Amino acid sequence: MRCMTGEKPQKWSLWILLTELQYNSNWHSVIGVPPYEVVYGQPPSLHIPYVARDSAVEAVDKSLKVREERIEMLKYRLNRAEQKMKKQADKHRNNRQFEIGAWLYVKLQLYRQHSIALRRNQKLGQDFLDLSL
Repeated sequence: MRCMTGEKPQKWSLWILLTELQYNSNWHSVIGVPPYEVVYGQPPSLHIPYVARDSAVEAVDKSLKVREERIEMLKYRLNRAEQKMKKQADKHRNNRQFEIGAWLYVKLQLYRQHSIALRRNQKLGQDFLDLSL
């Protein structure tokens, strides 16, 4: 939200509805559908871009042009934020390939160790488990 209101912080409330609509009408990997579809049981309506001067009423025309500009800005900012997050996540990734039969050390998280071996004191348990492919 901050990046969209950076130029005019006092106007942040104008962006809330568009931000919510954009978020709720996009597909989410966890639930496999847009949140809008989960709540209303139908897919969100498609956004039909407004073409300037389609309306005879000047106030409506102006309002819809402003809406289109905000939607374009919102898409741009969300895309930029997505690219930023991807770049940050990719810094910690590396592509490793292993041969069949190679020995590996896999670091286990504490919650995973509970299901592999029950220990009286998890704090003193092994941090690594030997695996062979």
